[in-house]
Amino acid sequence: MISDELHDYYAVGLGMTWNFLNYGENRRQKQILDLQKELIDIQRESFDDQINIQLETERNNVQIYTELLDKDEIILQLREKITGASFSRLNHGMISSTDYLSDYNKEILARLLLENHRLLKIQAVYNCLFIQGKL
Repeated sequence: MISDELHDYYAVGLGMTWNFLNYGENRRQKQILDLQKELIDIQRESFDDQINIQLETERNNVQIYTELLDKDEIILQLREKITGASFSRLNHGMISSTDYLSDYNKEILARLLLENHRLLKIQAVYNCLFIQGKL
């Protein structure tokens, strides 16, 4: 133990710890991440389906308003003819001014419906563009 010679002493250590409470934690974390990924995929599919349904609805609205505009133009032309005939009969004393105003109001109502349907069609077109992300 006691010596006057110099010797080198080395100490080497190796430590290892293992927490028994965390056994399998990485596997559980991976399972949780996999389930979260599946949930996100399902939510994305649901979102895409909802977007497609909304887009199809708006496209149907555009088609409906296009058809209504065609019918409204025909109705307006007929109302203009009726109003013209009523004005002629009013000038000849065959109808009263109340009857003429009634026909004239119906023509104005037909014009308003035509313009209303034009605006609704424009709105449906913009809704389609908005849903597609082009607006």
